[in-house]
Parts: sequence; structure tokens; C-alpha cells
Amino acid sequence: MDFLRRTIHHEVLHLMDREFSKEGGLIHGSNWDSLNQEGFRYKISSPGGATGPSQLRFYKDNTKWQGFAEPYGMNIATDDRATLYARLMTAHAADEGRGDQPFLEKLKTDKILKAKADRLIEFFKMLKRDLAISETSRLYSQLEAACPPQKEK
Repeated sequence: MDFLRRTIHHEVLHLMDREFSKEGGLIHGSNWDSLNQEGFRYKISSPGGATGPSQLRFYKDNTKWQGFAEPYGMNIATDDRATLYARLMTAHAADEGRGDQPFLEKLKTDKILKAKADRLIEFFKMLKRDLAISETSRLYSQLEAACPPQKEK
């Protein structure tokens, strides 16, 4: 059931990304890619990436990189965003309500993953403002529950 929930959210993000992520936008192009560790290249955007090593081999060769909710996100930036969004949206309901503890812990300790989550939330806040979405929208409460804003020091 957890996989099905994540898959649905993953595909929904692809639809939203296609519709609302435009050149120069918060999660488009270099505005997203620059959040990755220096030197990282997505499999599909790497030279020879589409014909290079298999996905499994690519993941195995790239375990050193931080900032990914799932290895699948290393394929291309759109899947990076979609896997992260899916995890954020399902994190607390996963494992029969016990929560996706490995992901939630990683979100606390992986600064790159946290920066990407914050950027996605910023993107959704922009949509909320621009589309006049209600303050009580469940989408936003779920996002903020998984990735609460940092307290100002």
C-alpha cells in the first residue's frame, strides 16, 4: 500500500511539474540542479547517460551522493523531485501509520535532501499564493508535517 501511495503522489508531481515548473522557476533547471553536491550528474543528463550503465549499476556506482529520497531520483531531475514529493506526502502514513522512519531520519540529517524539500515546499507556497488556494488545504498541512519549517534563531 505504501508503494502505491508513493507512486500516485510521484505521478501527480510529474503532472504539476510539467504544468507549473517553468524556465527560471524555483524547481526548474539550474535552480534545482544547483542543490546537488558539486560534481553530481543525473544519469539521463550525463554524457552517454541514456546508453550508459544500467540503472542498478548507476545507483551502485553513485551511493556516495547525498540528497536523494530514493536512488531512482538520480536518473533525472524530474524524478528526483517526484520521489522526494512522494516521500514527503506519505511519510507519516507509511508503515501502517508508524511512519517512514528511515526517510524522516534522513530528512533530518541530509542537508541536501532538506534543502530540496524546502525548495519543493517553497514552490508549493508560490502555487498556493498564485492560485489562491485555501489556507486549510490538506496538501500543505501534509507537506509541512513531513518537513516542518526551521525555527528562526
